[in-house]
Amino acid sequence: MSMLQGNKNAGRLTKRIIPCLDIKDGRTVKGTNFVDLRDAGDPVELGALYAQQGADELVFLDITASYQYTFYCWRWNKQCGRCSGAPSKRC
Repeated sequence: MSMLQGNKNAGRLTKRIIPCLDIKDGRTVKGTNFVDLRDAGDPVELGALYAQQGADELVFLDITASYQYTFYCWRWNKQCGRCSGAPSKRC
């Protein structure tokens, strides 16, 4: 008997919700192709909101990290993990 026998979800894809928050100077930003950026709020608050709405994971993309040689702020990761329970990653 194979391990897949009896598993009703075998061969099916599962949808996962993984929002990516674009971060610039410690704030979440919105824009088109990284142009005309506007402030969209605090990354921790927005991460908690997405988690509350059912996000499976959170991704933080520091859009200036390679350009300005800055480092990822672990505060977002720790605070979002505490308030949401959803795993978070950085890019």
